[in-house]
Amino acid sequence: MTRSANDHTPPLSDGALALLPPPGSAPRCASHARAIEVDPVGTALAVELAITVELPLPWPKPVFAHPDLDGLRPTMSLGNDRARILASVPTTGDARAIRVWRRTADHTVAVTVDRGDRTPAEAIEVLAAHGIETFARAFGADVAGATPAILICTQGSHDVCCGSEGGRLADAALRHWPDGAVHRVSHTGGHKFAPTALTVPDGRMWAFLREDDLAGLASGDADVGELAPRCRGWWGADTGAAQAAERAVWAETGRHEPGRRVEAVHGAPGEHRVVDPSGSAWVVTVAPGREIPTIACRADGGLPAKPGREWLVTGLRRQG
Repeated sequence: MTRSANDHTPPLSDGALALLPPPGSAPRCASHARAIEVDPVGTALAVELAITVELPLPWPKPVFAHPDLDGLRPTMSLGNDRARILASVPTTGDARAIRVWRRTADHTVAVTVDRGDRTPAEAIEVLAAHGIETFARAFGADVAGATPAILICTQGSHDVCCGSEGGRLADAALRHWPDGAVHRVSHTGGHKFAPTALTVPDGRMWAFLREDDLAGLASGDADVGELAPRCRGWWGADTGAAQAAERAVWAETGRHEPGRRVEAVHGAPGEHRVVDPSGSAWVVTVAPGREIPTIACRADGGLPAKPGREWLVTGLRRQG
């Protein structure tokens, strides 16, 4: 027997079928993912740029159907950079702010501009054509080292889990982050992991975040061993096995170096080298784990469901 989302979705394996909620049960997708203990690693964005565009509520699903976002897509190439563009709840009545965080070789920089009379697409075209420094000058702003901030998906029009659990987390985050550092944003992907978030300047994405996690994330003093199972990955590593390899090194060492490189080992399937600017290097072996179902939220038996994949670290050794 196979059950899947539609004729264009691959059928679920027997292992994934066994993880579906029973007929007559209609759990939320995030509650079910917790119940079957899904490991979220490998599902983070892999980008150089994260961009938020202020957009008044309500937002459609998808948010890019909004006319103010005409000409933009969730994921875009801007020059040589990969970018993720998100709508954000306005922090002022004008709703004209565009915030950009850019990952560089050794740190993260940021700028906030008032786009004025330009459309978001026109403003971001300046960034794509000329880079972040010229973009900032064009709008009378300055680029600086990124200060701690958290971007939390609260888009209830996309998924009830993000709207409810993300909204509660954003409210709680205001007690830990300074003014202007908590951003309520549109869908970041992975609503089954709600509440989901991206923190900067470290560029880590999170799943199933709890209020107890917020103080440590805001201060930078979080217990890495405690947080690692809720880390979806780091934006400087490719989605999938590479993010699993990087998280394993982060969890082992408790240390993150912004210029870290993650590269597949040629001729050694499943092996990745994680290399830090300080010279530390690790070889991590990653294998495909369980196939898991991504269920339809609050639907009988979780159907229609889509197949997903976990990643399993099977080896970790320091090199040199």
